[in-house]
Amino acid sequence: MKNIGKKSLTLLLIATMLIALIPIVPVNAAIEYTAVVNDTHSNHIDEGYYNDLIKVTGTGVTAGETVKLGWDGLQAWNGVKGVLNSTTAAGSGAWEIWFNVPEAKAGSHYLWVKDMDTGDTLKYDNAFTVLPTLKFSPSSGLINDRITLYGYGYASSSDITTITFADDYGPWPLITTPTAPESDSVGSWSCTFKVPHSSYGDWAVTASDGTNSNASLFTIGPSITLSKASGPVGTIIEITGRGFTLNEDLDSTEVKIDSTICYITDDDTVGTDGKFSIDCVIPQVSDDGDYTITVTENDAGSYSATADFEVTALAKIELEPEFGVQGSSIYVEGEHFTAISGKTVEIWLYNEDGVTPVAKISDKLKTTSSGTFSGTVTIPAQSSGRYTIQAIQSTYYIDDGASFRIGLMIVIPTPTSGPTGTKITLTGTGFTNNENWNMTFGDIAIVEGSDGLVDSDSDLLLNEDVPTFYVPTVPVGTYTIAVYDIDSDITVEVDWTVTATTKVSFDPVNAPNGYYVNVTGSYFNAQEDGDLEFVLYNVTSDGDVDGEWDITVQYEGDTSVLDDEGNFTGWWLVPDSDVLSVGDYILNVTASDASHIMGQGYFSVVAKSIDVEPRKSSFARGETVAFNIWSSFPQGNSYIEIYDPTGDLYWTTDEFESTMWLKVGTLQTVPYYYQTAGGNALLLLEDATLGTWSWEWYDVDDEELSSGTFTVTAAPADVISSQLTQLNADLAQLSTDFSSVSTDVNSLTTSVAALSDTLAQTIAAVNANSNAVQDVAAAVASVADTASNAVDAANAAAAAATSA
Repeated sequence: MKNIGKKSLTLLLIATMLIALIPIVPVNAAIEYTAVVNDTHSNHIDEGYYNDLIKVTGTGVTAGETVKLGWDGLQAWNGVKGVLNSTTAAGSGAWEIWFNVPEAKAGSHYLWVKDMDTGDTLKYDNAFTVLPTLKFSPSSGLINDRITLYGYGYASSSDITTITFADDYGPWPLITTPTAPESDSVGSWSCTFKVPHSSYGDWAVTASDGTNSNASLFTIGPSITLSKASGPVGTIIEITGRGFTLNEDLDSTEVKIDSTICYITDDDTVGTDGKFSIDCVIPQVSDDGDYTITVTENDAGSYSATADFEVTALAKIELEPEFGVQGSSIYVEGEHFTAISGKTVEIWLYNEDGVTPVAKISDKLKTTSSGTFSGTVTIPAQSSGRYTIQAIQSTYYIDDGASFRIGLMIVIPTPTSGPTGTKITLTGTGFTNNENWNMTFGDIAIVEGSDGLVDSDSDLLLNEDVPTFYVPTVPVGTYTIAVYDIDSDITVEVDWTVTATTKVSFDPVNAPNGYYVNVTGSYFNAQEDGDLEFVLYNVTSDGDVDGEWDITVQYEGDTSVLDDEGNFTGWWLVPDSDVLSVGDYILNVTASDASHIMGQGYFSVVAKSIDVEPRKSSFARGETVAFNIWSSFPQGNSYIEIYDPTGDLYWTTDEFESTMWLKVGTLQTVPYYYQTAGGNALLLLEDATLGTWSWEWYDVDDEELSSGTFTVTAAPADVISSQLTQLNADLAQLSTDFSSVSTDVNSLTTSVAALSDTLAQTIAAVNANSNAVQDVAAAVASVADTASNAVDAANAAAAAATSA
């Protein structure tokens, strides 16, 4: 049990005494067990108060599995009911759970226990009764101090109708704010009041809701206040007090945390106003948790006052290493010692029992203002064996010890590096004879419980053999192998380097249902008879597991699954879509006979694919028709039928046998050279019909898989011949055009000659008669037009000849 303060030790003793009185409680489940339920305020077995510490024990659950305890229901705690605590069952199936009574309304409640392995739920037939209780904050005060009163375990949602204060003059109503506080759904409530004018003493405050009532004592008298409500051992706290005897001296014997003295760093005297202020050091206590600090006057009126303080951590030392031969140096460091700089910490060597001192090792180490210290000390000349090294500050009541072995302790792993799955042989010596040891690799526990043994020669054994284990699956890096000697509480460490880590891969990583996929793995446990387990998971986008399938991986021949390096190669048939739908999956591969070795591979199921089309959209006569054929799977004995534009069957290809299919990536294809009809290539003859052809692809069952069209065009030679014939016709036409041009030119020549004669005659006429000038001008214009037309005709003829 952890985190239980010194105050709680008394509770444990009471619980132990009550165990013998507890009967076997019948349960409404198949598992039988004995229940122990006890509280701190009475000797009742089945009732208690808020925050009481309760122990529940039983037997008959699954060994080593989790056991959960619920209050009024087994569910997540919601403030009213749910799981309070859990534990792990012992090897015998016995279990023990501690819990504090939660805030709960008065009356009956039930405790439930669930075996998380089997799912069996157990309920105590006897109800646990919650009783009302009161608490004050602070627990004492002077007249007119404002005090908060808390109530727990009353009826839910009820008015607290009566609150009284009983002193020497009898009980009388206590004035509170609010006047009649109302409880909440779990029966809790609070109010405040002023300390009434009464003499010093313990007086009963009673609160009732009409059905449930409780009386608790409130102290009128001295009170103290702490500067801190919590802190580790070594913390310096200031205590201020009021209401103490005037001029009373205070020293360390008058301040305690539970029963342990708190050293006062500056003794003080109570002033004339009954007040004081002192600083003191929190000493070492039995465990962290809640404690009570008490200031008591040992003289005069012997008044005392208390305040709560939580110890958050204990003083602690560590040794490096935890063993060594005589004269060797070790490093000592500590924390949570006196938080005052320069205070001496003595280092002593004690016998194994930690009680009997053997020798002082050092008095040179000093604390810092944060309560830490560190330094190197030398192991004295003492006989080999187990001891305790103790760090002591006796003035401040602080000390802590750690086990130490004088002598050699050593662990040797063979080999010292390698990939995960490497088999390591571990040898060691110097450990406690005939006792147990545990071992971790990094943070992973490899040897636990009583598996690790030490023989009479202090050699390490594992199940009576030399210990061997396989390096677990961890990232590449350097790790610490730590061997823990349980009896001496000493750990011996050695480094081990991981050079490669476990991995799993698929080829291909995407495949459809019904497809064979190669699976390979590396760096599993390297042993000839190793076996593997394959589990496939579907993980949603939210990271939740949505489905789990065990799969079978096939291997070639009768050889072992894993080779001597921890590798394997196999294949896996992706199941039908009604088992695995399209999506992403994770494959976990674990070594069934070697713990902590696991590899993961990522794989996707994709839709099946069929894609067929002609190699080209058109083929000429004399070319070979071919198709680009792709399929997720070989379509064995499938074939293609090809039809001409009239709809007549032109070819039926030879069947594409399974051996003709070639894998390219994740798909299968039929090479062009296998695409034949009657063993011949699909060659278009010179008389093949021009136009649009069609094709249909059928599987082995004559079911159509795909269809389409392509175009057949004339052969290139036929096209060139047609083009040459056209060219010859164009040249003949050009020759005709040139002949026409020649005639036009001859006509032009004749016209020009005639023009020359006309001009000569006109000039003569002009010379003969000046009145003929207008006639000459008109004649010249006519000749110019004729010449222009002739030139245009010649240019047109030349252009026609050029284009031809």
